[in-house]
Parts: sequence; structure tokens; C-alpha cells
Amino acid sequence: MRKGFTLLEVLIGVTIFVVAASALIFVSSRNIGRLETARDRVDGLYVVKSEIYGVPCEKNTDVAVDRKKRKLEYGIVETIFDVRKRGRTLFTFRYYEKE
Repeated sequence: MRKGFTLLEVLIGVTIFVVAASALIFVSSRNIGRLETARDRVDGLYVVKSEIYGVPCEKNTDVAVDRKKRKLEYGIVETIFDVRKRGRTLFTFRYYEKE
């Protein structure tokens, strides 16, 4: 009786390992992309917050913020912040305050 694995068993084992490893790499790469998006959104919130409170933004970010104001009823002013990075819209933030 011979000891060890046959060629077919080795090929099946290697195939299962390759499929599992490629799935892990795929999931990791998607998580890295999501992490970058989350970091960009946090940077955008930091810039918006600094504009709302009038505090200079000390963080060096390449986030662009467009501000639009409009008056609503009862003396309410709505400020809309469109936050973008590299031409891609990250989020829209609406801020309401009384005149």
C-alpha cells in the first residue's frame, strides 16, 4: 500500500485554496475602496463643519464644497452644501438656521 496523495487530490486541494484566496483578495479590495470613501466623507464633514462655524479648516484636503442658501418660511434659512472630491459627489448636507 502506497502512502501520500494522488495527483487528482492535490489538484482539487490547490483549486479550493486558489478559489478561497481569490475570494479573500476580492473582499479586501472592496473594503479598501469603502475605507477611502469613508475617509473622504469624514474630510468633507470636517470642511462643512468649519464653514458652518466660521472656523478655518486646518486640515489639508482636496474636498470642494459648493454652498447655496435659500430662505424658507418663518424666517428659516436653508444652507445646502454639495461636497465633492475629484469631480465625484460625496454627499449633500443641509443646514437650517433661524435668521
